[in-house]
Amino acid sequence: MHWVLDNNFKRESGYEALKDVIVRMGLPHTEVKAAIFGEVFPKPEEITPNLADGPVVVMGSMSLCDYAKKKGWSPGAFSNAYNFNHSAYKTGYGEHLLNYDGHVVKFGEADTADPSLGVFFMRPYHDTKSFAGQIINRGDFQDWKEKIRRIQDENYTTISTNTLVVVAPLKKILREYRFFIVDGRVITGSLYKMGDRVTYQENTDDAGAFAQKMTFDFEPSRAFVLDIALTEEGYKVIEANCFNSAGLYACDVNKIVNAVESMDYS
Repeated sequence: MHWVLDNNFKRESGYEALKDVIVRMGLPHTEVKAAIFGEVFPKPEEITPNLADGPVVVMGSMSLCDYAKKKGWSPGAFSNAYNFNHSAYKTGYGEHLLNYDGHVVKFGEADTADPSLGVFFMRPYHDTKSFAGQIINRGDFQDWKEKIRRIQDENYTTISTNTLVVVAPLKKILREYRFFIVDGRVITGSLYKMGDRVTYQENTDDAGAFAQKMTFDFEPSRAFVLDIALTEEGYKVIEANCFNSAGLYACDVNKIVNAVESMDYS
């Protein structure tokens, strides 16, 4: 496996540990910088001319994932628009999905999706990382919407008033966990939030068993990341994420690398 690593991913917890494992195992790898609108510098294929001759996997931004698809690298990035979206999660996980009651609307209509909500949660419909899921009040959102309306025609933003989003009532979340899953099996996981406090711990309590059960119900890809919330009603699926562009937190990167290296690409 040739690993293509995005230097812009260095700010993500676990990146250096991932790189160290790849180096220690003597795996071929290339470091690049992926720009937000699809350019990659330097061109990986210019550094390593035979890059397309064997399996290649990327780790980094969604821009790098898109580049891998464009180049036809295999496996490249484990993502597709068909399975990484709110409707697919709702069908696959049912009422176990945290925002099962969410409304799918255009960004420009988010403040009218549910008139009873003065404050609401909003996230992109697709797993594009175009903006971070967030809690926002109606007034602040309307200011944001007006700003997007002014600049969207100049291509200075990754979203527009027509971008699909999910709007949902607020939920009380006690803890949040992330799990890396390969070929139907939970490989490793990390606690990453306790209440509003960011906390990275490899201890995932019994959330891993719930993540494995949800994986039996729905796998958006051969390899993906599943975020789980502990709520007052029990565990819920927050969302699935692209394996190649998710923060690693306190997950065991040795297990991640070994799982990818062990996948059958024949």
